[in-house]
Amino acid sequence: MVDWTFECHPARADVCANIKPGWSEPTEAEPKEPERGMTHACEYMPGQAIIKGPPEMAEQFGFVPVDPIDILPGEAVFEDELEEAAAALGLLGEHDRGIYKLSSEVASLFEAIDQVQAEGQDASPHYMLRPAPFWRGGPYSTVKRLGSKWGWDDLTITGPSNAEPGGTVIVIDTGGHDLIELEGFGIECTDKELEPAPDPQTQFDRRYVGHGTFAATIAKKYNPHLNVKLLRGWSKNGILSEATLLMAFMRADPAESVVSLSLGTYPCGPNYDPLGVEVALTLARGGRVVAAAGNDGRDHIPRRLYPASLSRVVGVGAYDTSWGEASWSNRGEAWAPGEDVVSWYHDGSNGSLAAWSGSSFATPHYAARVASGI
Repeated sequence: MVDWTFECHPARADVCANIKPGWSEPTEAEPKEPERGMTHACEYMPGQAIIKGPPEMAEQFGFVPVDPIDILPGEAVFEDELEEAAAALGLLGEHDRGIYKLSSEVASLFEAIDQVQAEGQDASPHYMLRPAPFWRGGPYSTVKRLGSKWGWDDLTITGPSNAEPGGTVIVIDTGGHDLIELEGFGIECTDKELEPAPDPQTQFDRRYVGHGTFAATIAKKYNPHLNVKLLRGWSKNGILSEATLLMAFMRADPAESVVSLSLGTYPCGPNYDPLGVEVALTLARGGRVVAAAGNDGRDHIPRRLYPASLSRVVGVGAYDTSWGEASWSNRGEAWAPGEDVVSWYHDGSNGSLAAWSGSSFATPHYAARVASGI
């Protein structure tokens, strides 16, 4: 049996000094609600909507087509993909669904959306999405093995005896950090997929730094024989919206793969399901998609988290350390370990093994299981 000791991660020193070994619950001094990984409030791009219908129809209700640069300012690295994504969502007039911005000063965004729906057309806000760790701000603990220096070899396992070699898991997340480290772990990532820098020039929430690296290495740890790819769903300026998720799916080309999404959004109401998420998932092209169910308590949140609640997606809930359904996890169609999960964490400067909890980390575990043919 492995002998673990948990040490407070430097990024969390102010709140986790009294954490019990082997347990990543916050101390009583932790301000719990502001640090929760998801928010119950819906989040969307200000003044933007996704509408099914040509620009001429949308303009009747005070909307004008959004230029791609309005969605992702400064995203020159994705210029070609952005144009393709624009076409896929109808931004260039080639399809019947597009992103529009409200130009009228008379109606509010939701009043205008309601007017479009009253005419029998689909419309919803252009949603933003968030990762789904139980607690934001990085892992609560770094992990060391007594009497030994931890390295990746200590985490490597041979994989389940009944696993099929050669499967592919595509993790669409915050992106990667140290490409040399990721290459050493056998995870495919490129410069284009690097995590946004959490500085004042971007909108990337520094509390999610390292989330993508942590998730991707969970999949690789489950079965080292899998082909694991880490893609960045965020724009370079730190925004994860339905449009940027669509772009990531276009780069992923996920046919015959398992796509792992440790992210989600709550719709603003029963009549405002995220249309852009549904469009993105059509690009799965036969690939299977699994997504985090969320961490807001399965019996307490009446609204469904997207994309986990879509019929073509398997929503993954988190088991606690006793292999029971974690009390803080939303209900999933599938369940996987999500509490005190040990993986590789990179805080932007240094990497280390760490323990983190959330349906975010149950999701790549389950994705790896599916890709392993189990």
